[in-house]
Amino acid sequence: MVRNEKPASNRRAARRFNVVSFARVECRQGCYGFGPNILKSVANLSETGICVAVKEALKKGQELEVLFEGMDGGRALKRLATVVWCQPGQESTHLVGVQFQSPLPYAAMLKIVKPG
Repeated sequence: MVRNEKPASNRRAARRFNVVSFARVECRQGCYGFGPNILKSVANLSETGICVAVKEALKKGQELEVLFEGMDGGRALKRLATVVWCQPGQESTHLVGVQFQSPLPYAAMLKIVKPG
């Protein structure tokens, strides 16, 4: 870094959390939840979005449905979301940044994130 340069600012809107290993999360293309679950793993989660590894490349702006099982009183919690970025990952996966169209309730999210 050059002396007079300022470090890059963190543009994230919310703090990221790791998800507990027993959390059940699904991700489907489109806004109706049809089609197979394309999720391989969850990298991190925030109130406003999620970073996931998926089985196929997705396009920026593409709509997804993200489903969280058992977060809110045992009921599934659904969030419509939009792909913000996608890049090749490891082992035939793609790492995808996704922004929720409405934030997750903080109390519900705390049920599946690792403390600290």
